[in-house]
Amino acid sequence: MGAQRRLTLGVIFGGRSVEHDVSVVTGHQVMRACEPARYEVVPIYIDRDGRWFTGEPLRDLKAFEGNVTQRKGVIPCVLSPSIQHHGLIIESSKSRLFGANKPTIIRLDAVFPTIHGSHGEDGTLQGLLELADIPYVGCGVMASAVANDKVLTKQVMKAAGIPVVESLSFSRHEWEDNPDAMMARLTAALTFPMFVKPVTLGSSIGVGRAADAAMLRAYIDVAVNLDRRVLVETGIVGGIEINCAVLGDDRDLKASVLEQPLSWEQFLTYEEKYLRGSEGMKSAQRLMP
Repeated sequence: MGAQRRLTLGVIFGGRSVEHDVSVVTGHQVMRACEPARYEVVPIYIDRDGRWFTGEPLRDLKAFEGNVTQRKGVIPCVLSPSIQHHGLIIESSKSRLFGANKPTIIRLDAVFPTIHGSHGEDGTLQGLLELADIPYVGCGVMASAVANDKVLTKQVMKAAGIPVVESLSFSRHEWEDNPDAMMARLTAALTFPMFVKPVTLGSSIGVGRAADAAMLRAYIDVAVNLDRRVLVETGIVGGIEINCAVLGDDRDLKASVLEQPLSWEQFLTYEEKYLRGSEGMKSAQRLMP
């Protein structure tokens, strides 16, 4: 029996989100973890302006310390939504006058999205992959969209009978039109300390713990510059955070080992998650059984 063909796996990272740098680290962790005997990895990088690239130099994390898209071997590409392509379209670098040169197609067996936040974890990228009929790792369109939206997630959990902390959400326009009225609503409905969170961002970006009204106002000013909607929650004093990942589908679900993140601050910040070490959350301190 001949050797089994390697799967061509596209790993997508980067993106337009403020979590761009975190995604680059995640993408490289995934590529390093892929067994060469089983997978032919195709790096797919999306820059901060939303332009797509592929090429072998993108597998070198140190290359991202400069302008990686200007490196030799980094080629512009697009992920085609058409099932006839089932992968990337790479435009020829030569003149295509009179149709002399055809674009190159890299067919993908599957895609591993590692985009963090907007335009990656929110169902948009998943929708593109569904159109292209390319299998992908992670949640589908609806689950991604709901889980990326903190307000929707709380509503779904509450409807399922799962307790959630008290909160209020509002838009950037509501805050800008009358911040004093919004402050009055918040302080009447919630108690300090309060947590301020951009609704659709992750990695603790824009999250602040407000102990009083002055801090609350300042953190909201930051959050509305990062997202068009803001969530404010009553803080739980003395709570313990436990993380658990679930892998699989309706036929076979597997839960990960539980972990308790440890923080030097009052909550797990972006700095502690990603800046204390060189490998993202792998560098964060945690307790495991």
